[in-house]
Order: sequence, then C-alpha cells, then structure tokens
Amino acid sequence: MSVHWLHCAVFALACLAVSSRFLKKRSVGSLESKEHFDDYRLPRSIVPTGYHLELIPYPSEGHFRGHVHMNISVQEPTHTIVLHAYEHLRIVHQQVTVRLVRGPVRRVLVETANNLYEGNSITMPEFEEPLPISSISRDNNKERFSITMLQELEKGASYQVDLEFYGALNTEINEGFFRGNYENSDTSRRR
Repeated sequence: MSVHWLHCAVFALACLAVSSRFLKKRSVGSLESKEHFDDYRLPRSIVPTGYHLELIPYPSEGHFRGHVHMNISVQEPTHTIVLHAYEHLRIVHQQVTVRLVRGPVRRVLVETANNLYEGNSITMPEFEEPLPISSISRDNNKERFSITMLQELEKGASYQVDLEFYGALNTEINEGFFRGNYENSDTSRRR
C-alpha cells in the first residue's frame, strides 16, 4: 500500500510540475494577447454614451449608406476622437461634424408623417455650431478613424459626433452588413 501511495505522490508532483510549466507558458501567451488587444483598444479619453444609427440598404444594387449621431463624454482633455471603422466602410469627410452639447435640454413634441402625438415629447439637447476640425485620418491596419480637432475637447463635456458613410454589402461571407440569398420553401425561388 505504501508503494501505491508513493506512486500516487510522484504522479501528483509530476502533474503539478507539468501544469505549472504550462501555466507559465499560458500566462506569457495571455500577456502577448493583452498587448495585441491593447493595440486595438480605443483611448479611454472619450467614452460613447449613446448612438442613433440609420442604415439604408440597397440590396439589388449591392451597397448601403448610413448616418450615425454618436454622443460622447470626454474623460480627459484631448484633441483627437478615435473610432473603430471597418476598412471597407467609406466615411464622407465633408459630412463629419462635432458639436458641443449645451443645456438646458428642451422638450419637443414627437411628430410622425401622419400626425402629431399630443402630450408625448422627448428631450432634445441644444447644440453649438460645429467645431473646427483640424484633420481626419484612417489607420486601416487597426481599423481606426481619427478626427483631430483644432480646439481641445473639454473634460466633463458632452459632444455629438455626426458621420455619413457608405459601403458595399458583403456577398462573400456573412460578416458585417451583408447580403445573403435564401430559398423560399413555398415557391422554391431563390432570392
């Protein structure tokens, strides 16, 4: 019985030594992985607080266009707004604007094409005129889009970034905004 116990102890120590070696190797991989991911993380000087995204697909033509209103909060003074942007997404530089959001917020009635909802309202912030932009650049390797402002963005302030963009609907793989085909089971027609 003591020999069996000795074999179990040696086996346990061997497993511990092997797993310790792999854990060290794994932690090095984790650090390398962290550096890789940190390279793609956005700066923490700006935090998004809300989005209003409009996408208009043209499936028969194979493309789309869109517009985004992005609300951001400045955590640290900065001149540059850095965003992720897929390398094939085309951003219309002339339609990029950054506005300071000023209070107080005003309430407006919600209106549709058919009627005005009486009594229903939403809060709308008041905006300053667009701020002057110094430059706009892209880094396709990191899939980043940068807007450099002429003036420093204020810590604690809120801004709205507006972007207009367009791109091709992906047909090769089901990734991003893509156009796919399907077969209607009732008519056996492919669409």
